[in-house]
Amino acid sequence: MVSPRIALATIKTVHTIVWSIFVAAIVGVPIAARFGSWGVVAVLVAVVSAECVVLAANRMRCPLTAIAERYTDDRRANFDIWLPEWLARHNKAIFGTMFVLGLIYTASQLVGCLGEPASVLPSEYRSAAWTPNSSGASSSPCSSVP
Repeated sequence: MVSPRIALATIKTVHTIVWSIFVAAIVGVPIAARFGSWGVVAVLVAVVSAECVVLAANRMRCPLTAIAERYTDDRRANFDIWLPEWLARHNKAIFGTMFVLGLIYTASQLVGCLGEPASVLPSEYRSAAWTPNSSGASSSPCSSVP
């Protein structure tokens, strides 16, 4: 049988890896939107949305937290993940806000691609996205929008 210390360290490591994947997805949404990678945007939004459903189904707690609780009496915000305590404590607020802002930016990019002004973006960014490249084709991130 594995010692509680090793079990908890393993859970913390897995939890941190999973957390990192979701953070990368959250950060990746507006980046993919900027470059017009709409399929990537869809996958990233689906991944983060699935995590939101899992959290909602578990009373806003990661299922790994319940498993980690079996191996320690520690209940600090970061007892189950390798993050600084302040970040673990404010994790949902920080990255939830980043996700919503990323979705707003993504929506503004998509609306701009559909012919409406992307008013959330400063004009210098809107015009830069629509300049033709050296072959005369548009370098717009909207080229893959149906």
